[in-house]
Amino acid sequence: MMTVEESNIDDATQVNYKTWKKNSKHLYDYIQTSALTWPSLTLQWLPDVEKVEGLTKSRLLLGSFSSGLAEEQLIMLNFMKDASPRSRLNPQKYDSIKEEFVITASSGLKPINVQQRISHSGEVNRARSMPQNPDLIATITSNGDINVFDRTKHPSQPTKFQSEIELTYHSKEGFGLSWNPRKEAQLVSCASDGKVAYWDLNRWVRGTSMSPSTTISESVGLNDVKHLPIHDSIIGYVGEESVFKMHDTRNDETISLGRESHSEINCLSFNTGNDYCVATGDSDGMIDIWDIRTRKAFKEFKAHDEDITCLEWNWSNHGILASGSGDKTCKIWDFANEDDDQLLFVHGGHMAGITDLGWSPDEQWMLGTVAYDNSVHVWQPSTALV
Repeated sequence: MMTVEESNIDDATQVNYKTWKKNSKHLYDYIQTSALTWPSLTLQWLPDVEKVEGLTKSRLLLGSFSSGLAEEQLIMLNFMKDASPRSRLNPQKYDSIKEEFVITASSGLKPINVQQRISHSGEVNRARSMPQNPDLIATITSNGDINVFDRTKHPSQPTKFQSEIELTYHSKEGFGLSWNPRKEAQLVSCASDGKVAYWDLNRWVRGTSMSPSTTISESVGLNDVKHLPIHDSIIGYVGEESVFKMHDTRNDETISLGRESHSEINCLSFNTGNDYCVATGDSDGMIDIWDIRTRKAFKEFKAHDEDITCLEWNWSNHGILASGSGDKTCKIWDFANEDDDQLLFVHGGHMAGITDLGWSPDEQWMLGTVAYDNSVHVWQPSTALV
């Protein structure tokens, strides 16, 4: 692997990275970085966490983005951490050749490693596991096709591409994909073709093609879709020209949540602790916090210097929001803090734009992030800072 100096990364980014590396021992209670063969546009922690002999074992779901230079893959990673609440990976254990923070043999732990690779047709824009059965994984691709895999039916190393279910409807690239948390085997997708599609996989019959049970059409491209956590029939979706809408399948009603800006909205996240609160991030680096009852944003602020690509509320501390951006940073915000400065922490260890992030289901302050620099980071801010 090339060193930072030998790569085509600009000088300013290299300087920022070296500064971050120098200061990292003061910033984190835990950090582990790993280099991937290709960037991943997607990251999800799987909900099943195993605790054995003082160790916590988790799994991360990623996908490859090779720009057609290699066969694409759906990737499952193993992550292991000392279960002690005061466990700490010494950030000074830095491998300058690999450009990674590494686990030493004396720690008794294992670095992030690949558990399974599954052959995939097309770049993996998003991969999400079904809440009711995490072994079922849906993906959406650069051409809008959706594939559903049962990972237990695939070997640990890739063979030929073969998904269990293939869903074809979208005509353009898609990034929006969300399983219904309250109804098993129900999935919703959206894409740059301006379409939203509901899929009820309970209706799927082997050997036959399947159409969406419900569709919505917009005049602009759509970027993200999520289910309202407290409801089994309401979704929110966002897209170009500042589109932000909610849809209820019970009566086929759609409402718009408006704002003055016409910048495209890239992502949204519903707050699991506040039934009516949702955050959105746009291409101008703005975050809006909305009350869906009033259909208005009650907070709007400049969060990043470039487009916001992903954001997610913390599942435990409901006032905490993480956001990732093309400006190479992941930021943690504290909206329970009534002061003007609600920025809590900045993770500046990536050398290219962040593509996705996720909170660990086991450690309330631990995050995973992936970026265009082929890296995956698992990190936890210092308790002295948060």
